[in-house]
Amino acid sequence: MNNIIKYILSIAFLTSSVAFSQNLDLDSCKTLALENNRDIKNAQLKLDASKQVKKNAFTKYFPKISANAFAMRANDYMIKQEIPEMNLPVYDGNPVNLMNPTQFTYFPGMEIETFDYTNIGSVTAIQPIFTGGRIYNSNKLAKLGVDLQQDILDNSSENVLLKTENYYWQIVTLKEKRVTLNSYQKLLENLYKDVNVAYDAGLIQKSDLLKVQLKLNEVKINRLKLENGISLSKMAFCQHLGIEYYD
Repeated sequence: MNNIIKYILSIAFLTSSVAFSQNLDLDSCKTLALENNRDIKNAQLKLDASKQVKKNAFTKYFPKISANAFAMRANDYMIKQEIPEMNLPVYDGNPVNLMNPTQFTYFPGMEIETFDYTNIGSVTAIQPIFTGGRIYNSNKLAKLGVDLQQDILDNSSENVLLKTENYYWQIVTLKEKRVTLNSYQKLLENLYKDVNVAYDAGLIQKSDLLKVQLKLNEVKINRLKLENGISLSKMAFCQHLGIEYYD
């Protein structure tokens, strides 16, 4: 019985449609159970969603920034102006002629056309100042949601690990009982042979032989029940681990 702690549970299962046997210790079984359990997967998804809600709630503390852009092109120039031709006075360097110029230069005139397109951009930042505690409360509720989902995930993991240990050691115990029962059956079979020799020699009555035979039959029936129990336990354990059972 001291070897139970070192006992390696052998489970047969299918992977990629190929049947083979692989030894799984308790730690490997726990890892499989945590990876394949549906309740844990659902709890993890809900935890991730609640964390995202918490992140979104925290962003409410920061300014909301929005940017807009506008571009326009007109079919024609929006600003048109015509400067007529004229004679422009020219300063000849003599201060006396500053107010009454004596020299002029000819300006032929010109037409100004512009502003046929425009681009307008704007950036707006809105900083929340006071909203009656709504932002604070929403963040508090989001944190509570994360804590709740984390507790659910932890509880689900603990339950799965506890159930895994129960399944594991149940099969180990049943296999140890099978070893004991096999030894007891072998003992009874040897005893039956000896009693049968004694009966043939006329040393004992037939009722003594029948008693041993009856006990041997009971052991065989109990052994069959034990084998069925081991198979059923393995099937339930493989289902718990998320692997397919193959006997």
